[in-house]
Amino acid sequence: QSLRELTEKSDPISLNLNISTTVSAGFRSFHDSLEGRTDKVVIELQTVDIFADMDSYMRARDWLQSQGYRVLIDGLTPLSLQFFDPALLAADFIKVSWSSEFLGGVPEDRMVEMRDVVEHTGRDRVILSRVDSQDAIRWALDLGVTRFQGHYVDELFEETLAGKRN
Repeated sequence: QSLRELTEKSDPISLNLNISTTVSAGFRSFHDSLEGRTDKVVIELQTVDIFADMDSYMRARDWLQSQGYRVLIDGLTPLSLQFFDPALLAADFIKVSWSSEFLGGVPEDRMVEMRDVVEHTGRDRVILSRVDSQDAIRWALDLGVTRFQGHYVDELFEETLAGKRN
């Protein structure tokens, strides 16, 4: 598909980029080719890249958001939510990677802290990724998370579509 076809669809597209790519001449050409349809593009940035150069992140984030892009912080874990508030990064979304090790392995006081972080960040801005089971969804719902991504979610979606076709 062409870039024009992708951005004319109603669903956004997501690009996982390095911060240095977002300020490159190649990205400026990409930006120009969108012809103002930047609201259909989510730019995913890795936390490791962000913390390597916070100033560059803030400049890139500010420019991307001013141009209509939505910025997503990727590479967070439930454990990282216990140590910093991702809302301070002022992104449009944060993505937290699920791991079954978190089932029953997080003390209640830490769960309370993570619920507070989700609430402060905004429930509609937090995505649990790598969802592989119903347990992951239950766990995330207990934190207040309502957006999900992963193989299990894909399977549920496919089952729903198959049920509607029959």
